Amino acid sequence: MIELNITLIKPLTLLVLKSFVMNAIDLKTELKQLIDSEQDLSILQSFATLLRKTRMDKTLKRKLTERALNSEEDIRSGNVYSRKDFEKRLNTRI
Repeated sequence: MIELNITLIKPLTLLVLKSFVMNAIDLKTELKQLIDSEQDLSILQSFATLLRKTRMDKTLKRKLTERALNSEEDIRSGNVYSRKDFEKRLNTRI
């Protein structure tokens, strides 16, 4: 069995976290400088599109996850249609 020295884990975790935060801050600073110095509108538009797309992807993922969880709850609670009922509902809409 491996014993972990808890007194070493906390400082190491803090060091890794501090390194991550500093790298994120450094990267943001560099990106801001690059954006400020960029004159090509198409590059700026491409960068903005990339950032917007990643934000929309997170929103889409959240919405899809929420729908899936709701569907699973409906199934557990028996709130479902039989195939026959579904076909009837579908035919009334067509």
